[in-house]
Amino acid sequence: MSELRGVLTMKRAHVLRVAAALALGLLAAPRPATAQCTTGFKPRILVLADTSGSMTRRMADGVLSGGDGSTVFSDAIMTRQITAIPPNGPGFALYPGYKLTGACPTTSMTPSSYDGINSRMYAMKAALSDSLTAASDVQWGLERYSGTTCPVVNTTGPAGAACTSDATCPLYSFCIGGSCKQDNNLCYDAPAYDIACDVHNDTAATYNGDCGTTVAAGNTACATPQVCYADADCAAGFSGQCALIAGGPAASCACTGPSDCPAGYACSANRCVYNASCQNPGGVILVDPTSPTPTTQVLPWLDGVEGLPGGSAGTNPELRASGAGPVAGAARSATAWYNAIKNGNQDPQILCRPYVLVEIVDGLDNCETDTVNGPVAAAGSFVAATVSGAKHANKVYVIGLGFGAGPVPGLDAIAKAGGTGTARLANSRADIDAALNDVVQASVVSSNELCNGIDDNCNGQCDENFPDVAVSGPGCSNAHAARACSNGAVTATHCFASGVYTCAADQRGEVCNAPTCATNPALCPTAEAAGGCNGVDDDCNGVIDDCTPNVAGSCCQ
Repeated sequence: MSELRGVLTMKRAHVLRVAAALALGLLAAPRPATAQCTTGFKPRILVLADTSGSMTRRMADGVLSGGDGSTVFSDAIMTRQITAIPPNGPGFALYPGYKLTGACPTTSMTPSSYDGINSRMYAMKAALSDSLTAASDVQWGLERYSGTTCPVVNTTGPAGAACTSDATCPLYSFCIGGSCKQDNNLCYDAPAYDIACDVHNDTAATYNGDCGTTVAAGNTACATPQVCYADADCAAGFSGQCALIAGGPAASCACTGPSDCPAGYACSANRCVYNASCQNPGGVILVDPTSPTPTTQVLPWLDGVEGLPGGSAGTNPELRASGAGPVAGAARSATAWYNAIKNGNQDPQILCRPYVLVEIVDGLDNCETDTVNGPVAAAGSFVAATVSGAKHANKVYVIGLGFGAGPVPGLDAIAKAGGTGTARLANSRADIDAALNDVVQASVVSSNELCNGIDDNCNGQCDENFPDVAVSGPGCSNAHAARACSNGAVTATHCFASGVYTCAADQRGEVCNAPTCATNPALCPTAEAAGGCNGVDDDCNGVIDDCTPNVAGSCCQ
């Protein structure tokens, strides 16, 4: 009897293992795509880098750092760098920030000696450099706020007093050739910066930021549709108010009169459109994602080295913090960039290629007439511009710098209009890295072929990376029936069920839709019972009445 109990215990363990496997669906697990998209197009991500004067403030506490961690400025007139300060050189580095502790030394220094490496600008540039280097499957672009740049004239002002160091020269003058002179390539005051070792609490720069151009209400650049994603996003909220813009995929709020639209919007051609003056343009595209090797063109703007033609550092541009923050105007400049591609038929993959704007900002708009609704409308303009018939609507992501834990409703509203939910808040370089990585992952996935019955990558085939699912949609050149499958149970037992392969819920794999024990209890195996000789394979192991495992008829003895 004890031997029989031992056999039954082993048998129950076997049954439980089978039942557990079926219940967990292990025999019908999703199958991943067999290959990655190889159609040759990459998402285009345009990064709006905040270049307002507040970007030299420290990320942690908002205190001015006096710089952005840059190490070199060079032109045909002079070179200033942290490795050649007096007495080893005539001058001090221009943009590294305040000296952190102690007096200015008489030996070479490193960036960590200065507060600029704690600035928002430094963290943003470092994180962007990280992302650009890591994400080769993206066409990157770079935009900054509107402003003017000094012409490169390679001349100096009149000679002043004799000198041996910049420290003995007045503000905006440098010790050049033994005399205090202005470098006319540096034509703008830069109050957000200080020369290394706190010489003047100010210095000069090649860039001066501004608000851009103000245009009147009703201008086509301003009068953009109120983008929506559900009826509740619209003022009236009636059924069907959030309606596709002709051909989709973007949608905007429909209207029959002014009461259907929110404050700041008018009902025009049965759509709610922004009805205030606006900044446009308010940004400058420094590197176009459509240009050859855009990543290699963006990186010099981030490396802490500014070199003008004729200087020892060669020609090397650099982002600087100066002036106001035309967040809305810069978004409209991004929309104009996209519209030029769309209207000029410059991208044969535009129906499939994701277009993304990432706004990295440390504050709200302070240029727009309506600083609340304007930035939201401007983000919506980028989405609403999406070409008719595109697989994915354009998106706007927002990364807010130095806001602490938040929330920041103004930034969240921009992100919502941009189709990305809420703003991402970053308080360190690592935070910015993580946010940019998530943007890249979402953008690259949407440019690949998903399992969804449509042609995501515009190659004429649908779901080609998932060969077992049925393809029957219009425009799919690879139509075929689904391949049959089963739940993995032994054939001809009551546990067995058949089905076909279908797309997994996350659209990144294929799964057999055959019922399992987890979805239908009638398919679960049961224990063979001693004395229960019934001619049925109760435990679905392929052997009938085997109370002794795999011994047919042992239940009948």
